Amino acid sequence: AAKDKKTAEEAADLVKIEVEELRPVLTIEDALKDEVLVHGKSNIGVSKKIRKGNPSGYFENCELVFEGEFYAHYQEQAYMETQGVPTISKGLRN
Repeated sequence: AAKDKKTAEEAADLVKIEVEELRPVLTIEDALKDEVLVHGKSNIGVSKKIRKGNPSGYFENCELVFEGEFYAHYQEQAYMETQGVPTISKGLRN
């Protein structure tokens, strides 16, 4: 902390900031390419397998099955909510 406003302003004038402009990562597909890194060596923050139940046979008994890519927009409803990240199953990755 500076002793007065003048000293703070003089110190602020001495600060030099270098900014490297990077291409934005706007989609999951762009993030998986790892061309612009956000998290160290890869853009995958955490990789975890979750296996529960036995899905074989479930789809054959369903009246409707929807297949394809589905996207949900990010929303911030309340700051008390648990935060999460979008994921893609290993079968959909390159």
